[in-house]
Amino acid sequence: MRNITFTADDTLIDQARNLARSQGVSLNDAFRLWLRRYVAENSSGDKQQQMRALLDQITEGVQAAPDLSLHRQPENEREQRMLARFGGV
Repeated sequence: MRNITFTADDTLIDQARNLARSQGVSLNDAFRLWLRRYVAENSSGDKQQQMRALLDQITEGVQAAPDLSLHRQPENEREQRMLARFGGV
């Protein structure tokens, strides 16, 4: 673990220290918790962007695919029964 130095308003530091103390932790511990959450939230944001990009790729692929609707003529009797059963015919 390494030490870092931040600059902040004296009043704000005092308020933060009092708040941390009221929660039963040190200001240093409160900062570490905040830092973990800050990194986790931003990491999940990257994952959300990756998921959106993947969904966009899938959507483009589906739009480019041939029509796979159930509103076509069945090719055999078994298919006709299945389409009728699921409302396709």
